Amino acid sequence: PLIPLMSLLRTPVFHVASWLICQSMSAQSVVINEIHYNEDDATVHSEFIELHNPGVVPVDLGGWYFADGVPFVFPAGTVLAAGGYLVVAEDPATVETKYGLSAAGVLNWNTGVNPPLYNRLKNNGETIDLRSSGGVKVDEVDYSSGFPWPTVGDPPNYSIELIHPSLDNSLGAHWRPSNGQAVSQPPM
Repeated sequence: PLIPLMSLLRTPVFHVASWLICQSMSAQSVVINEIHYNEDDATVHSEFIELHNPGVVPVDLGGWYFADGVPFVFPAGTVLAAGGYLVVAEDPATVETKYGLSAAGVLNWNTGVNPPLYNRLKNNGETIDLRSSGGVKVDEVDYSSGFPWPTVGDPPNYSIELIHPSLDNSLGAHWRPSNGQAVSQPPM
């Protein structure tokens, strides 16, 4: 016999499945959007990775982590707002001062790390792998220092930024040198 639709909608299994689908959809909306990996002055600790949530619902990042790139686990309660940006930096105070960011939107990848890991992102390229708390790959960028990736590092010390969050960020042609303002906004 078929279960009537209204009965199915009231079952705990349906609610759990709906929640898992929503979590999966929101996880897919978080992208690695900007990377500052080649500071022109090695004594200035301003490397960072910026995440962007172009989705319409906030995403709970608690327990998410970078499997490659930097050793960082997002603390419980870390939420990336719908349309919001979040920066994970080697030295938040430097990034906040240099780029005029709010401390609320910058996390420290050196929290609990002794000694601190400065100049962690490789200047010649590497993979940055963002994973959910369950270990599912959410996003990955394997950047490089040569064509088709933008050339950065020399003054004026630009980062690389994704041209638009809907583009495939695994392709170097979809990135450009930043405009020097750090945290990017998608073009209109």
